[in-house]
Parts: sequence; structure tokens; C-alpha cells
Amino acid sequence: ARIGEITLVLSNIVKHVHAFEPNPESYRILQSFIKKRNNVTTYDFGVGDKNGLEWLNQIEDDPISLAVSFKKIQGKNYSSAKNKVKMIKIDDMDFNLKPTVLVIDCEGFELEVLKGAKETLKNITKVAVETHVLSDNTSTLDSVSSYLNDTFDISVKHDPDDNPWIVGKNKILKNDN
Repeated sequence: ARIGEITLVLSNIVKHVHAFEPNPESYRILQSFIKKRNNVTTYDFGVGDKNGLEWLNQIEDDPISLAVSFKKIQGKNYSSAKNKVKMIKIDDMDFNLKPTVLVIDCEGFELEVLKGAKETLKNITKVAVETHVLSDNTSTLDSVSSYLNDTFDISVKHDPDDNPWIVGKNKILKNDN
């Protein structure tokens, strides 16, 4: 969720938003932004394909937005300081209101988040996932597309100023929410 820019937008158009932010500094700002939103639940940990602790990298050249990542992104400079933060699989969450739409913007950790949401994805009607090129020059675009392709009709949206997004609608569920 970072500091909550997209969280605020989403809270205006959906019933409820579950926002995850593992960076303690960003989480504090997120909390202040959503203070008056009754339809947002925030979590001060990351999501991935396992439960436990994971190293979180601080991106040095993006201090205003407090950007962090579990993997290193190509073209970004990272601080030498790392923090270990809590991580949980989305499938292990006990949501009062089950998610039907999943938006993932997690700086290269997309596939891990999806793998940790394998069961949850069965009830997701729509998905949007930002993909990235990692510091080892591999892209998450193909692996995320491949992972989602069996369940979702997907397309790739290219923005010349940003990373490609994969958007999709569940092939099985007929819900248009």
C-alpha cells in the first residue's frame, strides 16, 4: 500500500480495501491517510508465498514515497540497511469480507504474492498486477502471466512511463463486481 495513494482511490469505488504495508514508516503515514475511512483495513506486514520473516530492502532513490521491496528492481539504488519484517500468505488470512478483486504492486515480488494466494485466487473476479524487471535482468511479466493464464483472461497494459500491468477477469466466475 505504501503511503496509501491507491488505497484511497480504491476505497472510493469498492466496498472494502485490505491494504498491506511492511515498511513501518510507510505504514504510519498510511494510517494517517485512511483514518476516516471505515472501509479500509490495514496490515503492517508483507504478503508472499510463506509465513515468517523476510528481508525488506529500502530503495534509496525514492525517499519521499518510502518505497521498499523484497526483491531488487533493475535501475534502483538500495540502502545497505535491511529490515526483517513479518510476512504471511494471503491464503492464511481470515478476512471478514472476502476479497473479490486483487491489486498487486509489490516491486518484483508479484509471483510470490500470487503463490501465497492460490486458494484466494479461485474467488477473485478481477486481478491487476504490476510487473517489474529485476536487478538480475529477469522480468516478472512472463512468470506472472503464465501463473494467471489458466484462471484469468489476461491482457497486458503498457504505460511508457511505468511498468507493464497484467489485468484479468476470472474465466470461471461470472460475477461482474
